[in-house]
Amino acid sequence: FPLQVGLDAGLAHARGYGVTTPRSSTRPWVSAGLFPAALWRATPHFALGVGAELSAVLLRPLFRLADVGSLPSASGAHGGLAARIQVRFP
Repeated sequence: FPLQVGLDAGLAHARGYGVTTPRSSTRPWVSAGLFPAALWRATPHFALGVGAELSAVLLRPLFRLADVGSLPSASGAHGGLAARIQVRFP
């Protein structure tokens, strides 16, 4: 029953189009997540299982237009389930 913890960070890029003077902008984002799994070890070096993912966005990119206001951004949290294949090397 492994439990992994992760931290992701990056830059979101936006570029205007369909306007007289298009501009581009870059904003940072950061998210943290928990990734629990249940694995069945078929051999000492191979396992099958299912895993879950629950991530929360800690720093959300925000882009604005002068005459419109804020554009929609990423949701605050997301999750999911996944099948897992694990291969272990000695």
